Amino acid sequence: MLLFYLSLSRILLSLNLRVYYIILNLMNGQQTAKQTILHEHFEYHMLRVKAASTAAVSCITLDNVITIVIYFNSSFCHLNNKLSQLIRVKSQSLNMDTIIDRGTPKARNFEPYASNGGSIVAISGKDFAIVASDTRLSEGYMIYTRKQSKLFQLSDKSVLGCTGCWCDTLSLTNIIQSQLKSYLYDHNTIMQPNSIAQLLSTLLYSRRFFPYYVYNVLAGLDNNGEGCLYSYDPVGHCEKVNYTAGGSSGVLMQPFLDSWLGKRTADNPVTEEEALSLVKDAFTAAGERDIYTGDEVVYNIIKKDGIQTGVVQLRKD
Repeated sequence: MLLFYLSLSRILLSLNLRVYYIILNLMNGQQTAKQTILHEHFEYHMLRVKAASTAAVSCITLDNVITIVIYFNSSFCHLNNKLSQLIRVKSQSLNMDTIIDRGTPKARNFEPYASNGGSIVAISGKDFAIVASDTRLSEGYMIYTRKQSKLFQLSDKSVLGCTGCWCDTLSLTNIIQSQLKSYLYDHNTIMQPNSIAQLLSTLLYSRRFFPYYVYNVLAGLDNNGEGCLYSYDPVGHCEKVNYTAGGSSGVLMQPFLDSWLGKRTADNPVTEEEALSLVKDAFTAAGERDIYTGDEVVYNIIKKDGIQTGVVQLRKD
């Protein structure tokens, strides 16, 4: 029997699998034999298999859902002849519930978040603010749509850019828009960008134990007519900045913005034309290196006379 178990372990190792902790309860009359197969380089998982006159060996992995089932009678006859007929490999798409041991309670993997890609760039100036995003909505190697803007106009002076988990983005923006409508009905005035920034921070922090998987940038004009940007993390920390980049290509575009805008001073402010050119160049470079950023760039230029919208084409592969 020991040679049989050793040969079984070699088969599993030859398949380049993770061998989990297997406990065999072989019940033959009043005698019980227990054998354990261990390997120090693998993770271990306990699986108990019980039988009266027969025994079973089962191996379940998490990466490749594989079940190897070997049935034999208590006399352990004809094992070598039936070995090839008694191994059954299930594919990755097989549901774990169909092969689990019914005697041991197990739970499915809980994955509430999905990364749907996308990037955001925002730059503020003396009398304007620019916020831009790409239009590719994807997950993994699948592109859901090439025409989804990630910019949400909250008022005639403020625009919110969101990337990350798209369902969380829709939920968050719907809540913010409903709050702004309630504020308008109660006070008969539009909420200013600095107040929206505090509202968004409070809303994100209220969900800190199960946060929205969203990167947010709020762009607008303050009470003095100057451009302002507010950058957030998923749990509501807010920072007022002059420029920022985030999303799947944020780590690529932020150094680019630092090199051009990091040493700007009040005596040498960035102009609207320069800011728009930097936004286009940043997305063009990111689209060459990030598969989750591409197709088109939608940008909003917020000025005192309204919000201008434009589109720039990117590579679509």
